[in-house]
Amino acid sequence: MEYSGTIHASTSLLSGRASEALQLIHFGQGYLVQVNPSRDLPPLNQEQVLHKYHDVFSGLGQLHGTYHNDMDPNAKAVQENSRRVPILQAYKIDELEAMSVIAKVMKPTPWISNMVVVRKLNKLRLRLDPLHLIKGIIRNHYPTLTVKDIAPELTKAKVFSVVDAKESFLQVVLDEPSSYLTTFWTRFGRGSSMNLLKALKALPLSMTTLVSSDLVIP
Repeated sequence: MEYSGTIHASTSLLSGRASEALQLIHFGQGYLVQVNPSRDLPPLNQEQVLHKYHDVFSGLGQLHGTYHNDMDPNAKAVQENSRRVPILQAYKIDELEAMSVIAKVMKPTPWISNMVVVRKLNKLRLRLDPLHLIKGIIRNHYPTLTVKDIAPELTKAKVFSVVDAKESFLQVVLDEPSSYLTTFWTRFGRGSSMNLLKALKALPLSMTTLVSSDLVIP
């Protein structure tokens, strides 16, 4: 018996049951293989998730590459006078230094800003006060997508999820020249930030650029 077939047939001419009824094909029991239906795995509990994906829940994480701050060539560097800061700043500095968010500065730097301690939701936060620095940084322009821009790409989407980029600015590493621009006074000398800071006006749009280029959305 000769057979002919096609790969791009839109509909079946004869079903398997009809073909068997017309004695065109015959199913031999010796060639049948029983396949067990797939069983859903039991859901993971919190401890199992934290153990299996421990690398996701430890540390800050980093986006690819480094970020560079472009400065206005006509901007004049300013070294602000050191302010008195609370003793609590020392504990927060040690914590951030252990996380490699900030580092001690031992070389002369043209820019020196001050840090302020802010208490928010029972937490202490150190914030850079770059009063003069922000005037010299060239703002990075990047189009911010709206819901109307993204909606056409989600027409066939069936599953949605929410991703919270916790401490997203701290996941972007500054290059060495940009890090020294953020030099600030502490109780024990000077330090600089190794990561992006929200205080700089150019960074929110820069963060959007980095995340958009780093994420691959199928």
